[in-house]
Amino acid sequence: MSERGRAWLVQLEGGCKLTAYRDSVGIPTIGVGLTYWPSSRRRVEMGEKLQSLADGMDMFAKALRDYEATVDACTHDAITQEMFDALCSLCYNIGQKAFAGSTAVKLLNQGQSLDSICAAIQRWNRAGGEISEGLMERRQCEVDLIQYGTYRVQGDR
Repeated sequence: MSERGRAWLVQLEGGCKLTAYRDSVGIPTIGVGLTYWPSSRRRVEMGEKLQSLADGMDMFAKALRDYEATVDACTHDAITQEMFDALCSLCYNIGQKAFAGSTAVKLLNQGQSLDSICAAIQRWNRAGGEISEGLMERRQCEVDLIQYGTYRVQGDR
């Protein structure tokens, strides 16, 4: 991801939180939206804390490399930096396996229109089986980046 893309993703994730919290579906989460410790792959538990913001950002950078590698492996090379950043955001949010098997990736690699790819991205709008306003807004931010090159976060309109 570009430096701007990484900063944008941190904003989309709500910043870097030093104390474990429950995400929108109740999963213990820490740092920049991580549900696991990248060094051990162990799940985050409530009550756990990071020592500093620098530790949280380092953990984010380490975890992000895996998501970037997945996006790189799953897509052709002829995508823009903005599309790569948006797809990394999607992958980071839905997981590598879901991303790799997604209709959005299939449509992209088939050379389909941006409109059809973006529509497929916007279908990833559920948390705990329910449509989530927050995920609908996040998907729109990703789509805006793909279509217009705008690094917008929730609430920016």
